[in-house]
Amino acid sequence: MHKENDPTFRRTVLDFSIGPCVSDEEKKRVSMFGPAEGILPKGTYVICKADMLKEDCAVWRVDNQNLLQKFPPFRDSKANRLVYRSSSTYSGWCEQISSQYFRVAVKIIKQTRSETTVEPEVPLAELFPASSVEWFKNPGTVFFEEETKVEPIDDDSILTEPRRVSLNTLVNAYLTQVFTKTHVESLIDDKDWTYSRSIAELETNNKQCEGLIKKRIPVEPKHNRWIAKYTRLAISKSSFHCFTKCQICKRKKPRRVIHFFDKTSCNEKLLVENLSSDIHDENEDDEEYPIVSDAISCGRCSMAVDFLHRMHHIKFHMLRICEDKLEEIGTSDIDLTSDKIVEKAKADKVWTLGVIQKYCDLWDQVRYEFRDV
Repeated sequence: MHKENDPTFRRTVLDFSIGPCVSDEEKKRVSMFGPAEGILPKGTYVICKADMLKEDCAVWRVDNQNLLQKFPPFRDSKANRLVYRSSSTYSGWCEQISSQYFRVAVKIIKQTRSETTVEPEVPLAELFPASSVEWFKNPGTVFFEEETKVEPIDDDSILTEPRRVSLNTLVNAYLTQVFTKTHVESLIDDKDWTYSRSIAELETNNKQCEGLIKKRIPVEPKHNRWIAKYTRLAISKSSFHCFTKCQICKRKKPRRVIHFFDKTSCNEKLLVENLSSDIHDENEDDEEYPIVSDAISCGRCSMAVDFLHRMHHIKFHMLRICEDKLEEIGTSDIDLTSDKIVEKAKADKVWTLGVIQKYCDLWDQVRYEFRDV
């Protein structure tokens, strides 16, 4: 778990130690790759974790703060080895999605003004078994955020305000869902009135807020599809595109870049949907929805898209929050059973109120920012 007391501290890849009791040979091998989190200098090579087991897994080079250049693989027939050659394909890049990548060390085989050919120091086919060692030496799966102060809320408000009652019901249901995988499905199949009412209340608030935003911000179908397809979003500041127009409203100067990423999704029963097993369909999907899709926008439009994205994926995001909470408890007390972990999470009223307040604040902020004047 990586946590620094200095609020101005920013991690670089050199801040991740390999760990004690590791032989020199293992240290050398593990140092050939590692987490891509933190600040990566231009020219660093990375691979996407989701593509690591694919035969056509590409290597990407950090071109600047917002771009990755793709190096697709090809077989060098003379040397009978897999190497990677630069292409004209680029993808979006930002620090927020760096956890989805591994940093890899490469050696440059050929470099000209127009083309670069590289080869990883450790073949990518051997990275997967080694990755478990890397995660063990640098357990970065759980990051603890600084606790935010939650305003005291009377129990009466939770028991009476419809929004809070509904969110409280959903948080408890999703905590149970994390381990059982079937709890939400059983609630839906049994037509549980409390759960159905909570979902209806959540969707009512979402619909009202989405209506306020779309009355003022003309989000085109392509961006609506991105909002629905990608479950994660990050916004970075950039003045690189200041001579163009916002791609959302088509009027203002863009000062932001919206990065859509992570195509993981789940159905209404909160079960992660399987990826397509049809390679042809998967390739078509990658053409329309690459690993990262970017939109340049003005500040107000980026805020609107962020609100729409958070509301569209609110149930999935709440499930992720519950997963993180249970993982935090489980890693701090490894002797607890799954039932005890869930019980301990439900008993943490401060955390529960924080989750409830987060989404109440979201709806309130949308109603304020896009209110009728």
